[in-house]
Amino acid sequence: MSEYVVLKHKLNDMNGSLLGVQFRGGYAVVIRGSKLYTQLKQLPLIRGQPEFELPHLRNVKFITRSLDINSIFGPQVYNAYMAQIQPTLEKEQIQKEEKKVEIHTEANGLCSSGTVLGEMCRFPALPNSPSGYCRKHILTDPKLESLGIHVPRLTKQERDGFKDKVIAQLDKLAK
Repeated sequence: MSEYVVLKHKLNDMNGSLLGVQFRGGYAVVIRGSKLYTQLKQLPLIRGQPEFELPHLRNVKFITRSLDINSIFGPQVYNAYMAQIQPTLEKEQIQKEEKKVEIHTEANGLCSSGTVLGEMCRFPALPNSPSGYCRKHILTDPKLESLGIHVPRLTKQERDGFKDKVIAQLDKLAK
C-alpha cells in the first residue's frame, strides 16, 4: 500500500493543478518517494515547506467532513485517510460516550444504562447499584458478577421477583 503525504504550498490560497497534482487551500496529497513527489519538492514554492501525514487533513479549514477528501483528492487518498484515522475516531467515540454517561449519571443521579435507540435511561439510579443502574436495568449491571451475584436467564414473570432479591442483596452488601 502506498504511503501518502500531504504537501504544503507557500501560497495558502493555491487552488488548482500543478504538475497534474490537485492543490486545494495550499495543500496537495502525493505518494511519498514517487517521481511526482520529487518533482514537487524541487519547486521553489514548495521546497522547504512542511510535510504532514494524512490525518493532518482533519485540521485543515476546507475539510468539513471526511467525504470532502474523496471529492477533492480522490477515492484512493480517501481510503488511505480513513484507514489511518479509524482508530482515532473509535477512541474519540468511546470517550464521547463515556463522558455522556458520566455527565448524565453524576449531574442528575439517573441510570447509566443506555436504551436501544442510543438514548440514556431517565429513571433514577438505585443508591446501592454498583454501576448506577435503575430498578428496571439492575439485572444488566455488568458489575453484579464481580460482587458474586449471578443473573440467570429468566422469564418476564421471574424477573420482578429476582430484581427484588438482587436489590436486597445489594442493600445487605452496602451495610
